[in-house]
Amino acid sequence: MQWWNDFLGWLSSDDGARIISSAVIPFLAILIAGVVAAAIGRGSAKRVIALSDREVKASAVTALISAARKAAVWNTLPAPEQQHIDHLIGDADIRLRLLPVPGTALAADWASHEIISMKRNAVSFSFQAEQSLLVFRDRLIEWQARPSRAKRLFKNDLDSWAYDSSLSEQELVHNQQAWAAAQVAKTGPVDTVSAAAIAAPTVAAAATPPVATPPVATPPVTRPFAQSRFSRPAAVPVAPSEATHDPAVSEPTAARTPEPTPAAAEPDAPEAETVEPEIVEPESHQPAQTEHLEEIVVDDDEQDEDLPELVEPAPEEPRDVSQASVFAPADRNDHDGHDRQEHEHHQHN
Repeated sequence: MQWWNDFLGWLSSDDGARIISSAVIPFLAILIAGVVAAAIGRGSAKRVIALSDREVKASAVTALISAARKAAVWNTLPAPEQQHIDHLIGDADIRLRLLPVPGTALAADWASHEIISMKRNAVSFSFQAEQSLLVFRDRLIEWQARPSRAKRLFKNDLDSWAYDSSLSEQELVHNQQAWAAAQVAKTGPVDTVSAAAIAAPTVAAAATPPVATPPVATPPVTRPFAQSRFSRPAAVPVAPSEATHDPAVSEPTAARTPEPTPAAAEPDAPEAETVEPEIVEPESHQPAQTEHLEEIVVDDDEQDEDLPELVEPAPEEPRDVSQASVFAPADRNDHDGHDRQEHEHHQHN
């Protein structure tokens, strides 16, 4: 008790009174003011945060209720608007799950199930969809006011739905297995053959390229010598030249083979139309061998006296197969016949 008596004596002294009035009392005042200010600021911050959370929750709940209202009349909406509403429902569900409030996952699951059921009931049962919309609105507003009651509001419904869905899924699986067993017992085991094994022969047959048939050369048309006695003589084939193959010369104009005409009965009859034989081009790997026809023209006055001579050049000598060389003998014979006619005409005169 001595130290307490000493402390009281010091407080009653002038030094103690001066220290208390100049240091202790201001310190206590500052400390109390700081505590009060902190309490006031904490309360204000709590109110601001609560207001912000309430606005966020209200906006999320409002978005879900608006989407549910559209889902209640889902069958009357056009396809573009239905896609837009689905997008809004997804956004509202994400916003609700991101809220810093207990029970947001339960509320989001319950809201998704209710919206799906309202879409399904809106097709044929509009009244049921309206009743579901009212229940949906009341539950979400109550949860927004008291988030701690989410378990009591949504948990029971989610558990009952999960139990019903599990029973329906099990029943569906059982029915599918029974149907499969009945089909196997009725039709027997199914023989499974790979599609690749079936399609392999067809693919192999389709991959075999077609064999090209080589063209067949048509032989030239020939006539016996007796038929051409009193007509323009037939063209005489010339032996194939063994000279160097020249692409510019190896394809001349096809020779013309005249048709037999009755020259004895009608000596002044015009020449018949010539028949052009079919020209077959030689293959690329063999040298082209062409047959040139040399025509010998005989004067009409000397048809009964002299027969045309067959001109066949020596096979060992190369010949010029140009157009001038082919028709040169015929031109010389024409000039000789013309000279004979002029000589006979002078003799008669």
